[in-house]
Amino acid sequence: MSNIPAYNGPSFKDIELSSWERKADKYDGLLGQVTNPSIGPLLDAAGVGESSKVLDIACGPGYGAGGAAARGADAIGLDMAPNMVAEASKNFPAAEFQVGEGESLPFDDERFDAVVTSFGILHMTDLDKAISEAYRVLKPGGRYAFSTWQTANKHPFMALINNSIKIHGDPNVPLPPSPDHTIFADPDKSRDILEGVGFTSVTMTDLDLSWQTDTAASFLDMIHDSLVRSSFVFVHQTEEAQSRIEAAIVEGAENYKTADGYKIAWPAVLISAEKA
Repeated sequence: MSNIPAYNGPSFKDIELSSWERKADKYDGLLGQVTNPSIGPLLDAAGVGESSKVLDIACGPGYGAGGAAARGADAIGLDMAPNMVAEASKNFPAAEFQVGEGESLPFDDERFDAVVTSFGILHMTDLDKAISEAYRVLKPGGRYAFSTWQTANKHPFMALINNSIKIHGDPNVPLPPSPDHTIFADPDKSRDILEGVGFTSVTMTDLDLSWQTDTAASFLDMIHDSLVRSSFVFVHQTEEAQSRIEAAIVEGAENYKTADGYKIAWPAVLISAEKA
């Protein structure tokens, strides 16, 4: 029998929405420094070029749609958080942005040449529906590409957080029901899901991303201001445990000190496929 208490709180979707509404203006200076360099490979994998019609789902501050527009594409970005849409519109005026959900796209069938999602699959409530919706709005021969993080055992930053909570706090914080977002880090499972919807030519590529920062304290800023689930687990610790966890993370950050500050790997994977 599990010793994790029953969850009685906001839904996964509500937590995601409220969190990104609060953190929208902080993303660019924190997690955006990790994710932005992956946009070029993402757009390449989706075959985005001049005059492509592109949809960027869960667009956040607009990197995907903005990068597509810079290539001469006709790009639309979609995000469920209005504050993220406002950030994206400010950052990339050459693209169009609107509020909407990846599991229920407000677009006609076969409208786009390419659909991309930069780490947005991590924030979807219904993964099967999200993949199916991407397939629906793609033209035949169109390409779908999305990125996701490696599992925590292969991800130094997440491992540091998880180990610090395990040793100095309570890892058994009750969480709202949510899908297994690590599933796409498994090549076989990714292929099964995508091919099950109808995609073909599924490929998976490692992305060797990293984060460079000036201070060890920035590791805490990343958790509080640019992550959702890790932040949720942290704030549900006791005050004493929070202090111990924060101290352990800052101490652990010293393992990643360089001559220029601190640098830690953020390994990710890029999955792409084609609509037959």
